Amino acid sequence: MGVVYAPMTDEFYVAVKGYGAYRNGVQLTQRTSVSLDKAVVEFEFGYPRSEDAIQKMTSTVQKFMQKGCLATRQLGAGVLDLVYVATGRFHVVYSGVAGEGWKPWDYAAGLVIAEEAGCSMESFHQEPGDPFDLYSDSIICAVSQELLEECRAILVES
Repeated sequence: MGVVYAPMTDEFYVAVKGYGAYRNGVQLTQRTSVSLDKAVVEFEFGYPRSEDAIQKMTSTVQKFMQKGCLATRQLGAGVLDLVYVATGRFHVVYSGVAGEGWKPWDYAAGLVIAEEAGCSMESFHQEPGDPFDLYSDSIICAVSQELLEECRAILVES
């Protein structure tokens, strides 16, 4: 089960594994796949500040822009990033390019909500089809498996 409340927008998200995901009582579903050129890509830089880490994080955003993503965003709240992908406000979110990763409290509720809404979520280097590891040091969550794979190719080359 995953529960998230966003007080600034007065949105209440809830999902139970096998029973769907809901925002304010309305079921969330992903109906169409989006290609990268139509995608809003959300990312989180995290806390690393070494020269190498900064270079990796900024060059990855640059690669997404060069590959033609529609737009990029950064919010700073992992669980909201995930529920916004579940709603389709964003189409993909990633974090962990420089190894900063999120923590289980960032993933747990959002994972259930995103997956129950039809999204795909993996770490950058896990085997396709394996379940997401809450202790992973990287994440990519997308509205479809196709978009996830398109974006993973960019992330793995970073």
